[in-house]
Amino acid sequence: DIHPKLAVQYFKTLLLKYVSEVPELDSVEYFNYIDFDIVIGENIDGFDAMILEKRIQAQKEYFAAHPEATKDIPTIYFFEEIDGATKKEPFHAGQFSFDRNSEHCFRLWGKEIIECFLPHKYTLSDQIAIARVGRALDVGNVTGCKLVTTPRDRYILFPFMKEIESRVTKTFIHITNTFRAAMIPEQAQVEYFADILNLTAEERASGESFYAKRVQPLADDLT
Repeated sequence: DIHPKLAVQYFKTLLLKYVSEVPELDSVEYFNYIDFDIVIGENIDGFDAMILEKRIQAQKEYFAAHPEATKDIPTIYFFEEIDGATKKEPFHAGQFSFDRNSEHCFRLWGKEIIECFLPHKYTLSDQIAIARVGRALDVGNVTGCKLVTTPRDRYILFPFMKEIESRVTKTFIHITNTFRAAMIPEQAQVEYFADILNLTAEERASGESFYAKRVQPLADDLT
């Protein structure tokens, strides 16, 4: 019963449901989600170690403040959004880290996605929805979830032509197919990704273009 445009956003809040249906993942406790227009540009171990350190510190602080607790508070770890300082959309929803205890946060996020979408339709953003959850947590309207932000500079890149030409790379490279990709020539993107991924000549010749073409605004086909 979910509108097809809503399903793209809502899917993220069901990740633990899908994880639970894959027996091969039963021993995995910690997960990274990335949007389809993000490329892994470097070894992810350093990022994972940073998140693990944050998780351990957050757990220590939570249990120190709640000695009666038997489980850690559900938490999702996000990068700061570009305008994070303004708190309009402090969380970047294209990549985030979570564990099997994060379910309550996903339920809150999914509820906001539905409630944001129905009255406003094409103005929906999963980042707007998670920002609403963050504000509700801040004022105590909802509880039982923690949203943690991580500085963007070290691990995620939002490249423009200057970074493409200089072959700058980071752990996560977010080309952002909704607008930034349309500003960068196709051949420049193809050569950039082929270089940073160390593709062989055969691999470069055999695959489809990496070029992320601009997608149509959501409002174009909503009635």
